[in-house]
Amino acid sequence: MYPRLAALGTNLLMVVCCCCRYLHNNRLTGTLPTHWGSPDSFLQLRTLSLGGNPFNCTLPADWGNQGGWPVLTTLNLSNNGIYGSLPDAWGEGMPMLQTL
Repeated sequence: MYPRLAALGTNLLMVVCCCCRYLHNNRLTGTLPTHWGSPDSFLQLRTLSLGGNPFNCTLPADWGNQGGWPVLTTLNLSNNGIYGSLPDAWGEGMPMLQTL
């Protein structure tokens, strides 16, 4: 059985002076946690790579909450089972996003 992403929790990504988290190709399953979009969740995270994991879900609209991803510039969600459209709210919650 593969690890579920929700089991990793927010603490995995919230490390002092953390700017990059590469979790690609780790066989993570489940859905993308909506609470990751909570205000002040990832104040220093610039790069998050979740590509190559067998997710089967939609993109959480809650990730568009203001203050959740203030400096995120790169989000890799390639090569997985994520489906649906990009939530409109992401424009406000990820103001620095340049690469998706």
